[in-house]
Amino acid sequence: TVGIAALAADGKVVVVMADKLFTDDAGLQHEEDEPKAMWLPNDWLAVYAGGATLAHMVVARAGGVISDAMKGEGRPPHPVELLVDMEAAYAEIWNWNIKASVLDPFGITHEQYVKGPLDSGLRREIDQGIADQEANYSPDLLLCGFDTAPDGVMHGNILSIGLRTHEVEGSFGVVGSGGDIAKARLTWQKTKAGTPTVRVLYEVYEAKTHAEMEAHVGKGQADAWLMVGNGGEGLRRVPAETLG
Repeated sequence: TVGIAALAADGKVVVVMADKLFTDDAGLQHEEDEPKAMWLPNDWLAVYAGGATLAHMVVARAGGVISDAMKGEGRPPHPVELLVDMEAAYAEIWNWNIKASVLDPFGITHEQYVKGPLDSGLRREIDQGIADQEANYSPDLLLCGFDTAPDGVMHGNILSIGLRTHEVEGSFGVVGSGGDIAKARLTWQKTKAGTPTVRVLYEVYEAKTHAEMEAHVGKGQADAWLMVGNGGEGLRRVPAETLG
């Protein structure tokens, strides 16, 4: 899997791309029409890689918090506030997942796991179970959207959310098993926010194509969008024929 987002046209556009390959619990791979993306209540787009079920749960949990905050304050959250909300939602969902998938089957509470004492063999089994969950089901997300800067101009933003990653990205962000390859390509191409949109779209497509060297990244087909504003009205799908 790979998801890529990059700023273009001095931050007035966000180029977003994701492959279409899914791997099920049995290790079987298949492509689906449904994009690896979903909307947040503040009309930002969340692109995900990794565990689809947990990714949807994180976005749903954070969505409730964001909706309540928007009703109370009468405005969308600032990107840093959004990052904090997403981080909290991710931690809550992940801890629930570890409890349900690993600790409960062993009859162990989180406090017992942390403080002990536990038989060394049992601890190894639990640690392995947690490691398996991280390797196979932990989601990574890119949040893409616009906020109004002090100068009154709308600027694009890219946030990265993962098990150990919560940060505001610069010119681009990547997620998924093919993310490291895509990042290396974008870095080599010197992809920058000040670059024209058409060029950034080409560079993102090149990065996605290079990421296909990783076995779990879909070959050829991808979903691609140009974001020029928040919500569906600001999203432009890139036709498949444009991507070759």
